[in-house]
Amino acid sequence: MFPVVSTNYGKLRGVRKELNNEILGPVVQYLGVPFATPPVGERRFQPPEAPASWSDVRNATQFAPVCPQNLHGMLPEVMLPVWFLSNLDDVATYIQDQSEDCLYLNIYVPTENGPISKNPDDNGAFRGLGDEDIRDSGPKPVMMFVHGGSYMEGTGNMFEGSVLASYGNVIVVTINYRLGVLGFLSTGDMAAKGNYGLLDQIQALRWLSENIGHFGGDPMRITVFGSGAGASCVNLLILSHHSEGLFQRAIAQSGTAISSWSVNYQPAKYTRMLAKKVGCNFAETVDMVECLRGKSYRELVDQDIQPTRYHIAFGPVVDGDVLPDDPEILMEQGEFLNYDILLGVNQGEGFKFVESLVDNEDGVSASYFDFAVSNFVDNLYGYPQGKDILRETIKFMYTDWADRDNGEMRRKTLLALFTDHQWVAPAIATARLHAEYQSPTYFYTFYHHCQSEMKAVWADAAHGDEIPYVFGVPMIGVTELFPCNFSKNDVMLSAVVMTYWTNFAKTGDPNKPVPQDTKFIHTKPNRFEEVAWSKFNSKEKVRERRFLGEPPNSPQDRGRVINGAGGAFNLLQAIHRPQRTERRSNQTTTQMSQKILENLDRHNVESVLAACISVRTLFDLLSFSSVVFLLQLWYLQISVLCSVFLPPFLCVFTHCPNESFTLYGQHKPLHIRTELKQIRTRSLIQEQGCVRPDIGLRSDRKAHQHPVEI
Repeated sequence: MFPVVSTNYGKLRGVRKELNNEILGPVVQYLGVPFATPPVGERRFQPPEAPASWSDVRNATQFAPVCPQNLHGMLPEVMLPVWFLSNLDDVATYIQDQSEDCLYLNIYVPTENGPISKNPDDNGAFRGLGDEDIRDSGPKPVMMFVHGGSYMEGTGNMFEGSVLASYGNVIVVTINYRLGVLGFLSTGDMAAKGNYGLLDQIQALRWLSENIGHFGGDPMRITVFGSGAGASCVNLLILSHHSEGLFQRAIAQSGTAISSWSVNYQPAKYTRMLAKKVGCNFAETVDMVECLRGKSYRELVDQDIQPTRYHIAFGPVVDGDVLPDDPEILMEQGEFLNYDILLGVNQGEGFKFVESLVDNEDGVSASYFDFAVSNFVDNLYGYPQGKDILRETIKFMYTDWADRDNGEMRRKTLLALFTDHQWVAPAIATARLHAEYQSPTYFYTFYHHCQSEMKAVWADAAHGDEIPYVFGVPMIGVTELFPCNFSKNDVMLSAVVMTYWTNFAKTGDPNKPVPQDTKFIHTKPNRFEEVAWSKFNSKEKVRERRFLGEPPNSPQDRGRVINGAGGAFNLLQAIHRPQRTERRSNQTTTQMSQKILENLDRHNVESVLAACISVRTLFDLLSFSSVVFLLQLWYLQISVLCSVFLPPFLCVFTHCPNESFTLYGQHKPLHIRTELKQIRTRSLIQEQGCVRPDIGLRSDRKAHQHPVEI
């Protein structure tokens, strides 16, 4: 009932927990395990140190305090999960016990090696089948979860790892790390270098490498996974030499190191703002930091320091050590170790961005649309000169000109804008860079969300909606944080996701060793059983990715999220990193527009057509009449985009009435019998189009009538 395990620092007493599901075996939990010395007093704003040893058996049967945070200030709503913001009272119960002495982790250890058979016997009972056990019976893989929360909120205590551990036969670890001011304050010099929260995560990994073997874990198979800001941390750990050798695989759910909110490029500015508010505004940074150490943590954490929207005041910084350079530069230069990586996005990450702009169920008004786009550009780029060009370009490319008066369409395109800019473009850029340097890379898009009253009926899978499925919440039912009406389909999808995630932790391949099998839920065939998840390949036009959940009804919507088929997305890929421009305040938008155009390959037909033809935002395939109209409008309003690089012959088209244009090399998943039957991208196009050998378009009514299924 209360098993005891020895570690390098002393003995721990855990607790055995039975799970409320007959296919899940018991789990032993070790809660509140110290992995570092309390960062208090002189250790505030310092890297973590190894914990002290203890002589008696230490109780590890309840959660430890969480790191100081403030839920009552101005929360960055557009960057936080819906379930978090909709349940703040319940979230508060997890974080009410706060202390600077908060560097603790929780360990969830499965007790059964073999799978409990998911097929009942003749008496209706589920039984263990050891001879059919294809899972590890030796040291178990380890999965360490880094929680999100914009580097300001959250705790590992909120994420119960028992179901994932039991179902996937892995050891799950959740951690606390210092947040906000206490975790990321930086003066930009040696007085306070910053990145203490990242160093806490590295110290947790170091503790696991040294001690997880005592729990039956394999220190050579540690996977770090996280969501949101936690996923950004995962990407940053990949780039840091401090974490070398401490983990082997990484899973990044809806977060990268190159979004606008991933890294703080103006740390001294926000540190000085804080110092002024608490009476520590000394000229010398050493004196300022010493003064801040003398303040109570509550006084520091409760100060409301607001950054520019879509940026962060206290988060990871380029310190020349933990993070030696701009993440984008490090990635482009291949300055990261060859980790296996699985990453992806949710279909409607930007839900909170558009929620407040919706007039009613009819969508977004034209005036709100204009305001939202302008405000978005102003907050992200804020150039003193010429920013109107960038604003109007994005507004133009994210307008569906065939249905421009449709409020629902405006809502969709705003959602697409924010999702593309903040999540999709950075994620695809990250996947491409990893794949180019031969890192095994897998990419997914998550479409599903549970049925609840937390979101409007029109909402897609929003930021953080994948989390309950990763942790197996549907298998045990409604929780305080996830008050959903879970169906059998939810249970099945959760089983599928957990199998993929834990397979990846075991082998680096989400397809093996455990096959997809959910017949224990219902008799319907598992949509994933015969579909292999292929690696992301940056060298080819086809980029393999897995679709999790029910894709949208519209083929265009199904293709939009990760195909990037359209000028708007290609533009966003070129400008999705405003944090770099934050350091170049003298650069004008006109100069930036020129650089954007330079980034679009002059000789890449796909990019040229995407930038100058396919401007309908949800990437609908255009009729010829629409193309003519749009080209005329394009030259009138944004002539610079075409005049700079568009070869004249590309503006001449063959008339193909009532047929569709398709971009060269692009593809979209096709709903054949189930949402999981994707088409393999055909050599040039899909569906009917117009052929022009010189521009990569094709018309072929007879060819490709039966798409190849993966």
